[in-house]
Amino acid sequence: LDLGCGSAYFLTVCEALGHRGVGFDLDESPIYRDLISALGIHRIIGRIDPFQPVPGVDERFDLVTAFAICFNNHNDPQPWDCPEWEYFLRDVASRLLKPDGRMVFKLNPRDGLTEEAAFYSPDLKKFFQRLGAKIDGPLIEFRRKPVLSKLGVAL
Repeated sequence: LDLGCGSAYFLTVCEALGHRGVGFDLDESPIYRDLISALGIHRIIGRIDPFQPVPGVDERFDLVTAFAICFNNHNDPQPWDCPEWEYFLRDVASRLLKPDGRMVFKLNPRDGLTEEAAFYSPDLKKFFQRLGAKIDGPLIEFRRKPVLSKLGVAL
């Protein structure tokens, strides 16, 4: 499942390598709409909002990705912090991931900043690490079981 799939480039590569992918995104770009249709990519139309479950997805996946995510845009007046991320990670890990699934996200930088501070605050980085995240600059990888266990969700 690729959240914010855009033109579905990542999903196209995945399918070329023999995997089945599903996209999730807004339906605002006629070019993306036509491209996704021409490529035969399955896309769920929806929006990710803080403290709301990811809408319209009713299956489980081995991998949930989001690259250059906009639902946590640092330049918005209210960028996501630990409570919003906790809700989102709990929702995705408990409802959308298979038992051995993982999540990989690439965060957008805040304007004018470099290094790790551009992607997350020290508190948010500590929160991700507490949940067992593997962090490499803007890339953050989570495995389902540690996230749910550390959030107190029964497996």
